[in-house]
Amino acid sequence: MTIKKDPFLEFSQSQLFEGFLDQPTFQYKRMFGGLACYYNGLLVAVLMEEPGSHWNGFLVPTDHPYHESLKKDISGLINHPVLRKWLYAPLNDESYEASIDLVLRLIRKGDPRIGIVPGLKKKKRKEYGKNKKSKKNRR
Repeated sequence: MTIKKDPFLEFSQSQLFEGFLDQPTFQYKRMFGGLACYYNGLLVAVLMEEPGSHWNGFLVPTDHPYHESLKKDISGLINHPVLRKWLYAPLNDESYEASIDLVLRLIRKGDPRIGIVPGLKKKKRKEYGKNKKSKKNRR
């Protein structure tokens, strides 16, 4: 029998969310090698820890219209160099802690600029019993 490790304990940055653990709407799970954090039904952060890469820091899921106002309010946030739809605070940035403290305060307040509704996985429908014409036979 294999015992699953708690992903929360595997990330050094997870300590940032310790104050959320007692909240009934706080959840977390692995996502793309990081730790996805959900609060009040929204994906509010993805913690990534891959030193030396663009995947080492705090990803802030947000919509494009909010990027400029968040970057103005929180100087340590930048557009992620690969995943341009979200903002990012690199772990090695000198303003990382101050920036994330502000982000966490905004999350707790329910700031509408932070967080996205998690996407639903679409199930592929299989078509049984239908006669599919091959591409050759189509006119």
